[in-house]
Amino acid sequence: MKTRWTTCALVMAIALGFFAGVGFSEDPKPDEDAAMKQMMALAKPGPSHKILMAMAGEWDTVMKHWMGPGEPNVTKGSATNTPALNGSFLRQEFSGDWSGMKMHGTGFMGYDNFKKRYEAVWLDNFGSHMNILQGSAGKDGKTITLTYTWDGPMGKIPQRLRYTIPGKDGHKLEGWMTMNGQEVKHMEITYTRKQKKPAGD
Repeated sequence: MKTRWTTCALVMAIALGFFAGVGFSEDPKPDEDAAMKQMMALAKPGPSHKILMAMAGEWDTVMKHWMGPGEPNVTKGSATNTPALNGSFLRQEFSGDWSGMKMHGTGFMGYDNFKKRYEAVWLDNFGSHMNILQGSAGKDGKTITLTYTWDGPMGKIPQRLRYTIPGKDGHKLEGWMTMNGQEVKHMEITYTRKQKKPAGD
C-alpha cells in the first residue's frame, strides 16, 4: 500500500510540474512591432516574382501529349496570364485540346518569401481535385521546377513540371510522371506571345 501511494505522489508531482511549466511560462512575448514589420516586408514582390511576370500576357500555345512510346498528339490552344494581387501572383487561364477533349484550366502561381519556395494551385475541367505544387527556380533564373503527386484511380503518381523562360516573348512547360519507378515525359506546351494587330485592322 505504501509503495502504491508513493508511486501516485510521484506521478502527481511530475504532472503538476509539467503543467506549471506549460501554463505559467515566463517567456517574453514576441516583439509584435518587429513581427509586423517583417510581415510587411515579406508581402512585397521581389526578384523571384519578377521571373513569374515574364510569363504574363496573352499566348498562342502548341501542346504535345504523349500517351505512350511514339509520336505525340499535337494540338493548339491559347492562354492568358495576368499579374494578381500587386504582382505577388500570376493568374493562369488555359484553353485547348487534350487527346480530342476540350480542356479549360485555371490556376495561380506565386513565390512565398517566408518559405522561400514557389507555390501553385491548378484546376481544370478534367477533375474535381486541386493540384497543389511546390518548387524552386534554377540558379540562372530561367527555369522554375514544381512537383506534386497526382492521387486518383491509377494510384499515387509523382509529377514534375518545369517552366523554361528564356525571355519575354515565349516560354515552355514540360511535364514528367513517374510510373513503375521510371520517369517519363508526357506533355510539353510551347507558349508564343500573341502579336498585337495594327490599329485599324
